Amino acid sequence: LLSILYVGQLVSIPLWGLLADRWGRRPVLILGLVGLIVSVAGFGVAPTYFWALVARFLWGVLCGNTGVVKAYLSEITDSTNTGRAFGLL
Repeated sequence: LLSILYVGQLVSIPLWGLLADRWGRRPVLILGLVGLIVSVAGFGVAPTYFWALVARFLWGVLCGNTGVVKAYLSEITDSTNTGRAFGLL
């Protein structure tokens, strides 16, 4: 059940990067957060193991925007506070 999350991230990380380059970082982050809320709620109410796997996979797919977060963070910080900002991740 745990490893399916990482499979979802593996599949989706390049797609999140392409979407962020095309639509912008902020809309992609908001879309990922909204989808993450839905998938976590779906995992919480999953009636069977199969639906828990599906919800957990979607959780990984929608949580795959960590690369976008790092790119956005590097854009909004300068050389004086980049280390501190990345340390807070």
